[in-house]
Amino acid sequence: MVKFSKKEIDFINRQEVCRFATASTDGMPHVVPVGHLFEKGIFYICVDYGTKKLHNVRENPKVSLIVDIYRDPHNAAVFIQGNAEIIEKRKRIQRNL
Repeated sequence: MVKFSKKEIDFINRQEVCRFATASTDGMPHVVPVGHLFEKGIFYICVDYGTKKLHNVRENPKVSLIVDIYRDPHNAAVFIQGNAEIIEKRKRIQRNL
């Protein structure tokens, strides 16, 4: 896991959107803006079933993420590369009482 400085964490948490890059097994890149949650050093990104990004992560877990802002004089960016893990929602369990 990457260790971020307090300044980097504050920057990441102030940004609403980041860019999420995936690639299919044939290496075709796909980059999209997504919302993110950053908690305890881990990025969480919600995706819908049937999306290209989810399909790509299922085929190839290697991803990149950039959280950035370009407004002079405050240009800044945090770039991350790694492997994505898919966490699917749990099915609701109904109990008969």
